[in-house]
Amino acid sequence: MNIKPIRIAVVDDSRFMRTLITETLSTLPEVEIVATAGTAAEAREVIRTHAPDVITLDVELPDMNGIALLERIMALRPTATVMVSAFTAAGTDATLAALELGAVDVVAKPDGSFGLMGFRAKLREKVLAAAAAHVGYQPVPRAHATHYGSTTGTRPELIGIASSTGGVAALSRILEGLAEDTPPIVISQHMPANFVLRFAERMQTRCRPDVAVATDGEQLDVGMIRLAPGDLHVVPKMRPHGLVSTLSNAPPPCGHRPSGDVMFDAMAELDMVRCGVILTGMGRDGANGLLALRRSGGLCIAQDEASAVVFGMPRVACEINAVDEVLSLDAIAARLSTFSQPSGRKVRISN
Repeated sequence: MNIKPIRIAVVDDSRFMRTLITETLSTLPEVEIVATAGTAAEAREVIRTHAPDVITLDVELPDMNGIALLERIMALRPTATVMVSAFTAAGTDATLAALELGAVDVVAKPDGSFGLMGFRAKLREKVLAAAAAHVGYQPVPRAHATHYGSTTGTRPELIGIASSTGGVAALSRILEGLAEDTPPIVISQHMPANFVLRFAERMQTRCRPDVAVATDGEQLDVGMIRLAPGDLHVVPKMRPHGLVSTLSNAPPPCGHRPSGDVMFDAMAELDMVRCGVILTGMGRDGANGLLALRRSGGLCIAQDEASAVVFGMPRVACEINAVDEVLSLDAIAARLSTFSQPSGRKVRISN
């Protein structure tokens, strides 16, 4: 049986990077490099002519920045895109903007010969994941978002969210709609440390709650959203003076630190009303922890396949019966926004 190859277009203004990416991906038997481009104009022609399945896209191009090009791609022909970025302040901001626009993932450009092997491995992994990603999801306008509320229950005292591939756009969608009196929220998003910091800073300018990177021992109060640092677990714990965030460098389960499993396991031990949410992402991180949280009485929600960029983590959570409800991204945003209103509609924790 002939298996259709994954057709890749490589867009980078550096001849060296185009060659490196092409040679790296050409080692994968399921991949076919259909074209390369060094400018945005060339890229538009390549996309029009070859209709690739996946694009690797440099953040900076000589005739148009990669963000503007990505915006056009997503508007005219949504295509799974992996950004290739330098870990500079400008590169980080541009990459986050790209992820918010719908890019599937990001790979850091290699830093010397030591980083070359890691770059090759990450590039192969993320391009293969992008080939299976669902892109082009169009959110329902907030005024028309479906709310899947039910009857009894209480407002959570703590919300935890785990996400990975596609999580930047999903988190942006959710967090920007929350009121300033939202219950405290802790987030485990798989992302390098400098990206987490800049993402938190970007969200702080757009959101009504206070958004920042979690620090060790900080008290978690109403109106606070805290993201796990890029290389540490966030572990909510109860102390005599109240709920706090603690940080841990424990070994990463499922290969991830921060880990959704570690965060949800800690939430399961808390004697309070809790809600856990698992969003788009590869693999299974967060599923077992969400199961522990559900067994301890927490409300557990998973993003649905139609709205998830990668229905990996939510799928596993559903398969092991760790989920009370499977909702679209818009419905999750609507549900969490009601938790900001003590008099709002209540939810029912299913069996």
